[in-house]
Amino acid sequence: MNKKLVGALALVLAGALVYYNFIDKQTPGVEVGDKSPDFTVATMAADGETFAMTDVEYNLYGNTGKVRVINFWATWCAACKHELPDFDKFAKAYPDVEVIAVCGASGAEDIVISWMNNEKQDAQKNGWSDFSLIFGFYDESKDQNVYETMGGQSMWPMTVVVDENGTICYSAEVALTYEDLQGIVLPLLET
Repeated sequence: MNKKLVGALALVLAGALVYYNFIDKQTPGVEVGDKSPDFTVATMAADGETFAMTDVEYNLYGNTGKVRVINFWATWCAACKHELPDFDKFAKAYPDVEVIAVCGASGAEDIVISWMNNEKQDAQKNGWSDFSLIFGFYDESKDQNVYETMGGQSMWPMTVVVDENGTICYSAEVALTYEDLQGIVLPLLET
């Protein structure tokens, strides 16, 4: 077979794979400018210096009237764990903005709680119990994939910013810094 033909076929196949596995996976209704889908997640909080699940649930639509920053992270994601202190710093600096860090891709809640209570974890050294973030958890085994509901496709971390009216103003699967958050969120507070 002609080498040029094989090369061309390989390129077409690679392009089709990229398109159907990444580009064409966008969930309808979760683009910037659209009304955000609603979701409810369980929350985790510090009880002294130990984290545990709470009886409180966080509902996105139950918290309208303020800008909400939703960060999706996982215990196995180094970039996720690295950015959480910046999200906490932002939450402390701007208490009128609700910042929720939602975990779920790591598996069962006991695995996440165990990880959060492990003193050897980098973020734990920063003092989870002092964080001002709302920590949320969803259980994928219960068909509750909030990450996908909010437009997540394949990359971690992911951050979605929803304005006070429920409109998605920012969505990206990329790690953010404190300065990035300021650039994204502060213009929404000025309106």
